[in-house]
Amino acid sequence: ILKTQITEAKQDAIMIINELNLALQSCLYLHLMNSEIVAAIDQCSTLLIHVVNTTETEEQLKPILLETLQKILSHGQQTVDTVKLEVERVNQKGKEEDEKHKIAQLEEQKRLLKEKEEREKTSQGTVENEQKGATPTTSDKGVGVVISSTALHQYTKIQDKLSQAFASSNNLSKSTDSKLKRYRFNLQKAVNTPVCAISSQSGGHLFDKIKRLRQLLSGGAVEVVGGKVSV
Repeated sequence: ILKTQITEAKQDAIMIINELNLALQSCLYLHLMNSEIVAAIDQCSTLLIHVVNTTETEEQLKPILLETLQKILSHGQQTVDTVKLEVERVNQKGKEEDEKHKIAQLEEQKRLLKEKEEREKTSQGTVENEQKGATPTTSDKGVGVVISSTALHQYTKIQDKLSQAFASSNNLSKSTDSKLKRYRFNLQKAVNTPVCAISSQSGGHLFDKIKRLRQLLSGGAVEVVGGKVSV
């Protein structure tokens, strides 16, 4: 009977682990999750894996082992419930921040477009004045500014790249593709893990975390649970 109950405990542990994974995969904004809950998830997963890996020899120990396994399962189910609530909160907060970001981005694009039009007008007026042999005129707003076509072209190119980066990240954050969701999860974990671990422990400890972040942002691969990830 004891062996059967422990076998059932293993099956329950696998189900709870799957529930945790599904809850995390449904989170669109892992970077917004409470760091204490993230730590609780790791601890709970470790305990549940221990339940699954309980050996036949261990199963023959005192009945107190079963009681311990049941306590771990109870804690695991409570963690699942907590994670589901946290994911719901985080997704709602993330959507609100996305909306604010979109509005701010539109306003910024309008401002940049307006500045670009004003610069083009100023540059065009300056060229016309130079062609006429005259010096740049002074407007009510101040002295006319001369901007080279090379600098303007470079600035426009940088703005286009920025817009492409925003569009690319938005597609990744809202994708429902399972592979992209897994990639996004690993990418966010590669950032969150070293950031959450930053402390005043020592200079070497801080340098190691910064080194990992720098390697990731530079396009290099960094290790996460289950493999490596890179941008």
